[in-house]
Amino acid sequence: MEDFKRSVAALPASLKTKAAAKRVLEAQLALIEAGVPGGDLARHAEFLSPASYAEITLERNTLGLCGYPQCAGAYNPATVGVR
Repeated sequence: MEDFKRSVAALPASLKTKAAAKRVLEAQLALIEAGVPGGDLARHAEFLSPASYAEITLERNTLGLCGYPQCAGAYNPATVGVR
């Protein structure tokens, strides 16, 4: 992780933006899968904004999965927001 941050810091501003956008997209793609391990969620979380995390939830729901990346269960609209 530190290597990635150092390499991004050395890039020009236009490439930093592209590198950051690529990292967010990679994190989103990884977290759309069913039943993501906790370590993967924690590793990708630092690259996600609330909006990019909301996109993951929406995409998972569209695929019929629970919105929480660590959950491999099916989407159930009756339980949305219930804890």
